[in-house]
Amino acid sequence: MTPPSLDRCFSMAAFLAFVELRQFLSRHPSLPFSEALDSVKRLKTGASGLDFHAAVTLSSELDQDLPWDSTKKGLRLFVYEWVRLVQPNWLRRVPNGREYVRTALTTDEAQCFREAGLFEHSPDDDAIAWWDKIAALIRGAVDAEKMERARLAERLSLQHEKQRLASLGIEREPKWMSLEDNNLGYDILSFDVSDGLVVSRLIEVKSTLSDTIILTRGEWNNAVSAPTRTVFHVWRLPVQSLIEIPVAAMASHIPQDSGNGVWRDVAVTLSAADC
Repeated sequence: MTPPSLDRCFSMAAFLAFVELRQFLSRHPSLPFSEALDSVKRLKTGASGLDFHAAVTLSSELDQDLPWDSTKKGLRLFVYEWVRLVQPNWLRRVPNGREYVRTALTTDEAQCFREAGLFEHSPDDDAIAWWDKIAALIRGAVDAEKMERARLAERLSLQHEKQRLASLGIEREPKWMSLEDNNLGYDILSFDVSDGLVVSRLIEVKSTLSDTIILTRGEWNNAVSAPTRTVFHVWRLPVQSLIEIPVAAMASHIPQDSGNGVWRDVAVTLSAADC
């Protein structure tokens, strides 16, 4: 029988079978895994209600050196490790609150959360810390997705510039500068023609899933330091459509410092004129 995938091993029956198996193996370290599995099935009272099929998968996927036991703490560890490895769709609901997560869980998943005390009306400090760790997972996933979109946009700009340079008859290759040095203040070094001469073209690349981008003070300062040579490439994803905005056009969206207030980041919503 083919072992189930890890995403089908999230249940109390799987967790308890896994703990029984791990504890038996810790007491009999020289026993082959298959023999240990058969022994636990034979000796454990109530074994028929446990999911040892899923426990085999958990044994191959979970870190065996962690302190596995059937306590509430052990169950919280199991839920966390499963979520960390599987990254279920409902993980994105965590920043919105526990109730948003609760409504997205399956019956088996919800039982694990309840038994672990993670939905208690007045959670203990350990449960609160657990939720904070889970929230950190989604922040990491979101950051990874943002970086993936940013790199896609930069690749699209690089390809766009290769085609543009070829159409202009410029025998130069654009360079993916942010890949080599992310402190330069621009992402792509390309070229243009001005008064018959080939000049550099500095491109700051942005991606958006809507019509809004975030521009930092540092990015803007770099752009205005070379306003005639800098351009913003804004890629709408996933359709991969490009909006090219010169510094002069972007300037109308930039706030001014006032009194003791200094702007650091600005959300720029692109208008039809920008497009």
